[in-house]
Amino acid sequence: MSNLVKSLTIGTFILTSQHVLADGFDQAFTLQDFTQQDGVYSIDVDTSTLPYQPVLTLTVATEGEGKLVTGQRTACTYEKAGECAGELIESSFSELVYEAQVSVSCDDKPLYKRFIHSTELTNTVLTNKSASANLKHTEYLAKNTLCSSIGLTIRPIGETQLSALEGHLSLGLSTK
Repeated sequence: MSNLVKSLTIGTFILTSQHVLADGFDQAFTLQDFTQQDGVYSIDVDTSTLPYQPVLTLTVATEGEGKLVTGQRTACTYEKAGECAGELIESSFSELVYEAQVSVSCDDKPLYKRFIHSTELTNTVLTNKSASANLKHTEYLAKNTLCSSIGLTIRPIGETQLSALEGHLSLGLSTK
């Protein structure tokens, strides 16, 4: 390889690396990237080589099974002035609840916790427990806070079970 080609290759690599750092850091993840212990999903992202980037953005999309409650309730067919003026009937209902706690840490120190949830309440009988919930959150890190690793933990709540999970963890200078 000629010296000119080597110089161009090295120069291109340096420019590309600087461009990536100038634009920030973006790490995509899926459920397969997480370790699971006692029903809790976690991942640590190595950010030790990054300069100070104060804007941390997390996007998470989850799918799975929620807690399904079905039954019968008595309902009034007509209300007048807060009183039942109509016929009482038995009505079917279903409530599907899907929720999880999302925690983010910097070098094992908690940054924040958020809850994601989805609730479906209907007057028909549901049999499918499939549900999903999403989160997009931006956090501004304290001045000169450098994290050598950022941890992400997702803890399903109640009877919620995860079957799919994907998202992005980004560090940058702005929210874009």
